[in-house]
Amino acid sequence: MTLYSLLEKVENDTTMKGLTWFLDIADEYLNFTNFGEAFTPNIQADIVSQNESNYHFIQYKDDGHHCVTRPINSDIFLKAKEFSTARKIFEYSLPNIKEIKYDTDARKIINQIIYTCQQCIGCTLDALNNSNKAKKKNGSYFEILIRNTVKACGINIDDKDEVVLLPDSKETMKFEHDIILLNSENEEKAIGQLKTSSKDRIDKIFLDKYMYNKIKEVDIPHFAIFLNDVQRKENKNKALYGVNSTFLPGHFKAYTVALNPLDGVYYLDLRPAITKDAFLNEQIRTFDNFLVEDMWKFIK
Repeated sequence: MTLYSLLEKVENDTTMKGLTWFLDIADEYLNFTNFGEAFTPNIQADIVSQNESNYHFIQYKDDGHHCVTRPINSDIFLKAKEFSTARKIFEYSLPNIKEIKYDTDARKIINQIIYTCQQCIGCTLDALNNSNKAKKKNGSYFEILIRNTVKACGINIDDKDEVVLLPDSKETMKFEHDIILLNSENEEKAIGQLKTSSKDRIDKIFLDKYMYNKIKEVDIPHFAIFLNDVQRKENKNKALYGVNSTFLPGHFKAYTVALNPLDGVYYLDLRPAITKDAFLNEQIRTFDNFLVEDMWKFIK
């Protein structure tokens, strides 16, 4: 396995990737980088964040143009030696998702596997040294990964762009639904947004719920699933690496109180600032809560 072969796999068309493909890519990337171990012959460096030491950056060698990856949360990013066992638990848990409600270890592994799979793809794309291309492809992969995970739990889903006619007008408004939860009769029961970060998107997600339900005169639950809200911190000293939060607590609280609350907000990498804030902690949960409990409530 080489970085070139990994890049070739993730640069190909994103549309026909099953859940097994994501798991295989993560396994290959982890074995290639040997992240978190003392011996890492295939990478230049494992860089520890200066301000939050649980975040790391991988620097590639010549094959990756010495690029430095996005920040990786080592608390939830699995090592190669952990991945195989975690994968088996993950693959068993999804079709039996309701049975693991009180299994905290299995629920933790679900979050770790999804986070690890997505970050392995994102870090591979970082070797392109083309941030715009990496962001676009990474976002598409995240949508597919979450959809595949939900389907593996036995939920019917859809995704589409919907054009809605405005009341008393010939004008229309377009809504992009990343995932739609359907009940057994294929009726639309909840609409979700799947984003790698809430940065530059959180306002639109709240507004979309308000506008969609108002224009259509319905009360469809809207939820959002995010990978993380952390990015590399810009330092005057380029040799120092740190992280910044991209989550905007003021915006989130304002839209929740003044406009309308979302019916569920979920993260794979939940920031400490969220868990320590009583208001935010009530509104935002880890992704396993969506799979194990909330999505089943949505489709009733």
